[in-house]
Amino acid sequence: MKKFIIVVILFLSYSLNASNFYYFQDNDTTTNRNDTSAIKNQKTLNEIIVTEKRFTNENGVYGFDVDKVKPIVNIMGETDVVRFVTTLPGISSGMEGGLSYFVRGGNNGNNRIELDNVPVYGSTHFFGLVSSFQSEYISSVDFHTSNFPITSGNFTSSLMQIKSIKPDSIKYHGSLSVSPYILGLSSNGKINNKLGYIVGGRYSLLGLEYNLLQKLIKTETNVDLKTDVGDIFVKMTYDLNKNNQFYLEGYYSNDYLSVWVESMELILNWNNSFINFDWNYLISPYLKLHSFAYIDNYFSAQGQKNTDEYRELKIKSQIQEVNLQSELYYNYQSWKIISGIKTKYNHYIPAAENILSGKDNQNTFNDTYNSKLIDLFCSSTYSLNSFDFSLGVKQGFYKSGTYFTNPLELKLNTFWKLDKHNSLYAGYDYLTQNQHTLEGLPLGWSIDLIVPAFIKLPVEKSRQLYFGHNTHYKMISSSVGVFYKTMDNLVSYKNPSNLFGVQNSDWQDQISVGKGKSYGLEMYLEKHGEWWNGSLSYTLSNTTRQFNEINDGKVFPFKFDRRHILNANSKVQVYKNSKKKSFRYINLSISYSTGNHATVQQGWYEGVDNPYWNYFSSGDISGSMNTNMYNKRLMSSVNGYTLPDYFRIDLGYSSIKKAKKNTSEFYVGIYNVLNRHNPYLIFYDDNQWKQFSILPIIPTISYKISF
Repeated sequence: MKKFIIVVILFLSYSLNASNFYYFQDNDTTTNRNDTSAIKNQKTLNEIIVTEKRFTNENGVYGFDVDKVKPIVNIMGETDVVRFVTTLPGISSGMEGGLSYFVRGGNNGNNRIELDNVPVYGSTHFFGLVSSFQSEYISSVDFHTSNFPITSGNFTSSLMQIKSIKPDSIKYHGSLSVSPYILGLSSNGKINNKLGYIVGGRYSLLGLEYNLLQKLIKTETNVDLKTDVGDIFVKMTYDLNKNNQFYLEGYYSNDYLSVWVESMELILNWNNSFINFDWNYLISPYLKLHSFAYIDNYFSAQGQKNTDEYRELKIKSQIQEVNLQSELYYNYQSWKIISGIKTKYNHYIPAAENILSGKDNQNTFNDTYNSKLIDLFCSSTYSLNSFDFSLGVKQGFYKSGTYFTNPLELKLNTFWKLDKHNSLYAGYDYLTQNQHTLEGLPLGWSIDLIVPAFIKLPVEKSRQLYFGHNTHYKMISSSVGVFYKTMDNLVSYKNPSNLFGVQNSDWQDQISVGKGKSYGLEMYLEKHGEWWNGSLSYTLSNTTRQFNEINDGKVFPFKFDRRHILNANSKVQVYKNSKKKSFRYINLSISYSTGNHATVQQGWYEGVDNPYWNYFSSGDISGSMNTNMYNKRLMSSVNGYTLPDYFRIDLGYSSIKKAKKNTSEFYVGIYNVLNRHNPYLIFYDDNQWKQFSILPIIPTISYKISF
């Protein structure tokens, strides 16, 4: 429990329709390929220009720009595109305050986040309280829960495509943002008529602030904090001519946190970096070639040391990825065709160590794995009046060690525009994922292990049917849809505690392979207006899991199966002075959901524990008599207990003032206004149930000036 309390202390001090496959645009522009108004009646590649702000919601694809995200209150005072996504239908949130999310019954590791086509694995700061993407360099986001583009892959639940802005061709732009937790800087512009740049970065001063506070109050504590948290994004663009555009970009994000509490040190570290080269070549008004290559590296580690009686636990996971991809786009009259090839190489290093005083390392695994993938893909969309039909096929060739498979993916979608206000859509997605995320390590907070698919852990698969209806009338838009999804070759620890057990000889034997099922109803309503904008999303769903070696092979609820999820967001303009260009807004967010499922203790009984647990209790690995350790917990069935309902209200106030040369934004927000103690976990102690909560009412403040 101490570890959870420490965490609290640290942080208190797209719419898809007939035009969806119209991809003929620069990949780094603000153009929205899903906005039908932008491409209506257009037939050539170089005519697509969109400057309006937008939010689209059709066909399981949500498209939005950064301004749509601003009403969402964030603990860190930052505009956060990932936090906005967690409020959409079909999304179940993970840890309180965090940015992990679960889409239509899938695991968090079944989601893919891309920044300009490159996957970002470590996409959060501060245990998930804020994403590692600075809003100043983001143009737009497309979030897919179905109807996925044929050009992306290696996921079975969702895809978030983040697109960076294009350098301003007229003048230089810059910004400075300040909050109690993060300092941010950004700039973009044209060096000359061909060469442009974008740069954005943030750094946290939390560690310095903590040490300064200690000196000011002159109070000795048993807690020592060290942090190194920040991110940076750099992009160079080069327009060789009107038909050839290049860009080179780099990204780096890092979180390092070390906490000393008396004789125990807790260490967490994760970072992601990549270099990406992109080339767009306009062959003709109807034909475009898009090629890119990137090198991506992700590293995560967590550890725990006890210096009194030396014990050290370590877990780390590393992925190195090299990708080469080329895509050919054809668009003429009623036909839109995409074809291409992808080659990818991955190097994986998962590891876990249990180091004991005076003993050799126990249960150490430090294996390396390599995987190779070749994908051949093609999709075609045919439009006939108000009806569109699209079919995409991807044939993969995957090898890891002696394991070889040729997974086939299929994507089918239909769109029917009934009239100018109403439309119907339906589709089928068959997806595969050639890497697994081993979640739920028992150290209070988790850094997941990522491993490739191989003989014992085959390729994950999902099949999804979906159907829906969309309505757009004046300033009101709505959607309602249903889905049915099955998942195969899901992975889970049989017993996460045994990962470090001295009797464990092979970590692979501690993994169970199973299946899952999810189905549900999703609804979304949005109102646009001059002074008031609001949205309401609702999800009714059911998700289950089944593993032969877990829960006696019986079906059990998924941990994050929340039967009802309701999110409401509102932004109201309370003051407007057009002459002085001054505006003020009130933001209100309401989140409600039924509780997570959990495996809880129901009582005690006498039994015999293995020596591993005796060691952790007494420091004696011999397994000497310890009466307390012979009291065994009587547990419920797997996820057999439903936690109390979750409810939270957030409130924010923002003031914007525009001058000739700059724009200033002041923001103050309150997370969890009612100070509701939402349950993080339930445990049994002293013959009674107890609830543990981690995030009370939290105020935040920030200031940004753009010039």
